Amino acid sequence: MSSQTVDFQLLQRVYLLGIGGIGMSALARYFRRRGLQVAGYDLTPSQLTHELESEGMAIHYADSIELIPRDYRLPSASTLVIYTPAVPAGNAEVRYLVAQGHTLHKRAEILGLLSRNWTTVAVAGTHGKTTVSTMVAHVLSNTVGCDAILGGIAVNTGSNLVLKDRGKGLFVTEADEYDHSFLQLTPAVSVVTAVQADHLDIYGNLRGVEDAFIEFAMLNQHKKLIVNERTARLFSMLGLQLCTYGLGEQASYRAAKIHYEGLNSRFTVYRSDDAGLDVQIGLPGRFNVENTLACIAAVEAVGVPLEQQLPHLASFKGVRRRFEVRYNSRNLTYVDDYAHHPEEIAAVIQAVRVAFPGHRLVVVFQPHLYTRTRDLAVDFARALAGVDELLLLPIYPAREEPIEGVTSGLIAQLLPPSVPCLLLQQSELLPMLESIDFQVLVTMGAGSIGTMAEAIAELVRLKDC
Repeated sequence: MSSQTVDFQLLQRVYLLGIGGIGMSALARYFRRRGLQVAGYDLTPSQLTHELESEGMAIHYADSIELIPRDYRLPSASTLVIYTPAVPAGNAEVRYLVAQGHTLHKRAEILGLLSRNWTTVAVAGTHGKTTVSTMVAHVLSNTVGCDAILGGIAVNTGSNLVLKDRGKGLFVTEADEYDHSFLQLTPAVSVVTAVQADHLDIYGNLRGVEDAFIEFAMLNQHKKLIVNERTARLFSMLGLQLCTYGLGEQASYRAAKIHYEGLNSRFTVYRSDDAGLDVQIGLPGRFNVENTLACIAAVEAVGVPLEQQLPHLASFKGVRRRFEVRYNSRNLTYVDDYAHHPEEIAAVIQAVRVAFPGHRLVVVFQPHLYTRTRDLAVDFARALAGVDELLLLPIYPAREEPIEGVTSGLIAQLLPPSVPCLLLQQSELLPMLESIDFQVLVTMGAGSIGTMAEAIAELVRLKDC
């Protein structure tokens, strides 16, 4: 497993270990759309892997050398093997392919190599990056054209891949901070939406996270950075040209006169001393207003003025599992969200409160990772204190082994007495939702809770009958 140059012109086939991941699947689609053979392994079948199979990719779900297609087994300049850090080093296929002489490339490395010859817009941040990068790709693909490899499924297209370049060579990607992945990129336009304590299993503490984002910012080809005004101080002494966005009077891109109308938002965007332009988006909440400002700034940075962006900002439908409204009637609403960091949770709850003022809000939260729960339990409890009732599921471990004493109960113990809280197994969730009253239901988490959204939406629909 090393970093070596790949000659993409010679490639005929690509094998992906962890093909069902959101970032890996986007790469798989990219190579398949380019006419290459694509195959891969993943631990669990999902809607996404079934979609990839229907697009002509051979996927298996057992860690078995025998299941690796024969054409992929021997190393060759025509065969590329990509892996995700979520696949353990002890994986039998990993060990076999290394023993055969393959160079295994991280997803982030291949993304960096692919984007190197493009004018790349890279959106980073501990939260907000998926929505902003997807919105940027939506606006650019519908104006001057772009290609994009995204970290979420765009509702408008049902895909995490955009191939709509029209000769300008624009490329949009989410820049993921996990495992220092975003340091493989050399962006022409860099965006940082937020820098918060996260992935402390990798970085140790907030200072480690901040240092990585500083390193990412310095990779920009033009030493320019678009950054949320609340994070600007971190980059202020680096000699970068900062373009800020937010609601403050000093922001380069500022939103004012904000009105929330149910699930829609209207506001006026001011740049420097101009008269302002009115913007409408089909997304609620302050965080989506700020996401839109980041998008506007990034798209203007590659030469598309705000006036041309307006209809496409209005037509953007969001990203799956980012404040995704799965059911909505006069009586009941169900929203599913990927939020797994305290700042994200607080933003989703704020958006619900402005979209549905006075409604009884029940939240189901599945914590993601033992280390994150241990490190941020106090912040989780603070973020969740604004709900009317909380249902807590067991921690989704992902790549981690259990840590003694670390359970969802850590969060429950820190909640104020005014917040009713139940600790449930996932199998107990649907019966419990049948029995409790709510007007707005929100499920949050980056784990298996997302697989229940369809069943929960049907339960809410029947409850509404």
